[in-house]
Amino acid sequence: MPNELPVELTSFLDVVHELRVKLYKLKLQVKVLSEKNKFIALGKEGDEESSSNDSVQMLITKISQDAIAFENRLKKLREQNDTLKTQNERGEIQLSDTILRIRTNHTKSLSSQFVKLMRSCQDIQLEIKVSIKQKVCHKIKIFHPEFEDEAIEKVIDTEKVDDGVVERLRKTTNQPTVDYLTKRHQELVEINNAINGVSEMFVSISVLLGMQGELIDSIEQNCDQTKEYSATINQELERTYHLKKKLVAKIVVLSIILVVIVVLIVCAITIPIAVYFTKDKVV
Repeated sequence: MPNELPVELTSFLDVVHELRVKLYKLKLQVKVLSEKNKFIALGKEGDEESSSNDSVQMLITKISQDAIAFENRLKKLREQNDTLKTQNERGEIQLSDTILRIRTNHTKSLSSQFVKLMRSCQDIQLEIKVSIKQKVCHKIKIFHPEFEDEAIEKVIDTEKVDDGVVERLRKTTNQPTVDYLTKRHQELVEINNAINGVSEMFVSISVLLGMQGELIDSIEQNCDQTKEYSATINQELERTYHLKKKLVAKIVVLSIILVVIVVLIVCAITIPIAVYFTKDKVV
């Protein structure tokens, strides 16, 4: 029977599998958000647009909630790794370096994938925000071309629009347009809040430094390993070079010896023959 994995490693791998499933679901949600972003960028208006924007808000909120929950689980896993490493160094527990390395590598892998996914998600959210903002600006400029772009953006970026601005729009713009602009503004506020919710999580110094630190440590370890490999290769090359020089020297010496032996053999054969023929001639 094959050897079974240690219990502490089996339970850890179960948690890793659970987190990978959650990460996969997050990826699917981000993919759906990306598709909705393309729909919003097409510039469709009306009930279909309103329905799409509503679903976008709900999806962004859901992604934010799931991302924060995932990060909390990941943070707990990192803390457990640090605790086990400390206890092992103190001799309070006995874990092999292999188990600790497996835990660290899996956690680093999940962290890097999660950071990459959330950065992509934030980019999509910002694109959605820009698309909706552009629509609102365009709509206002149609009815109020005298409004400057900076003034419009300032109103849009304000969480609560001044009542005087709303009243002015009502007097100079038809009610459906006012309702449209009001709804789009509310969508922008809610989407912006959702984006800020995720941003706060990643702007957090402890989270960013923790994750980036893990990645940097991993890079440093790889660099150290590369240096070790390079040093070993250089040593082997130098050793091979010296061996080659010795081999060439041996070949030269052996060649000289062989030539000398051949000369001696030839001399040993030819000299008696020459002496024999010389005697015959004398006789």
